[in-house]
Amino acid sequence: MVTRTKSGSSLSLHKLLIADQSLAPLRCNIYADESEKAIEAFTSKYDLLFPQFKLVNTMNAYMYPDASYERVTFCGKLMALLFHIDDVYADTAESKGMMGGSVPLEYLAKIERSAVAFETGWLPPHSGGLERAFQELRLEIQDTVEPEWMIRFSQDVRQHITYAINPQAYGWQPDGNVPFERYAWLREVISGMYLAIDLIEYVNDFVLLPHVVYHPTIRRLQQ
Repeated sequence: MVTRTKSGSSLSLHKLLIADQSLAPLRCNIYADESEKAIEAFTSKYDLLFPQFKLVNTMNAYMYPDASYERVTFCGKLMALLFHIDDVYADTAESKGMMGGSVPLEYLAKIERSAVAFETGWLPPHSGGLERAFQELRLEIQDTVEPEWMIRFSQDVRQHITYAINPQAYGWQPDGNVPFERYAWLREVISGMYLAIDLIEYVNDFVLLPHVVYHPTIRRLQQ
């Protein structure tokens, strides 16, 4: 049975603007000021500040208004690293390989070392500030979460940062000739949708069990 809505009650772009406080009042985490200072200190320590850092650093308190200080701060540190990668390594067509050019090997090596540092807590040789920052986050979080969630989250971090600089590794074609289903999946990866789902679990201190995460219906909805 189809339920019809009254005239004028359909969805509109205006109703979807969550920043419109008349529709959805913004809520700010009570630890915002303290957390943002800690995130900036962390990012500065590894010399990873980027031009839009101040803007990025203010969003976590609104994204996670009910999170503890430790968890909202962890999310902010991770966001800073991801935006640093996007700004420094992935914002040009050359680095992305969008136009068919090869991605610089030093970019690929740095991202691979960063992924390993976050997956294992081990710092690979020739690591710099970015890799050390990912290692610190791994060591900070690993004893506070369930092992199965940590494995899934680490895999999603690797996939996201790798695709950000090397989309062709995941099926992107330089001429843009990509099937819609593949394009939709690529957009989910590069935009961090899987990380966003993982962090919902993290900030609310629960873990979706594997039989739920990988249930055929859930996988179909994700796709």
